[in-house]
Amino acid sequence: MGKAPPRSPEAEVWVWAFEKSAEIDPGSDIYLNVPSVILYYYGTFFWYPSQLRVDAPRFPITNQESLAKSRIFAPSEFAGLNDRGFEYVVTQGASGGVYLVPLRARRGIEKP
Repeated sequence: MGKAPPRSPEAEVWVWAFEKSAEIDPGSDIYLNVPSVILYYYGTFFWYPSQLRVDAPRFPITNQESLAKSRIFAPSEFAGLNDRGFEYVVTQGASGGVYLVPLRARRGIEKP
């Protein structure tokens, strides 16, 4: 029995977004802190009715260049995202991995 062939980056993101959908409270606001159009499209699909948002000028996200104009927050600034009503942030670690970080348990309920 051979080893499974490696998955494409798109397939990896598809699987990751699908798996993370079980961790997200429906109707949450999620900040995409990674300028990845693949994450944007799959996150928007799998996490509906939650809203995946970016801090870009108001125009359609149609490609990587349009998404790259979005602001990327440092982890020390995540409290500000929480203050703006976001329950989660999708961010990239120093090693390049992507993480879903809960900012508070549920809308209106602060973490202890």
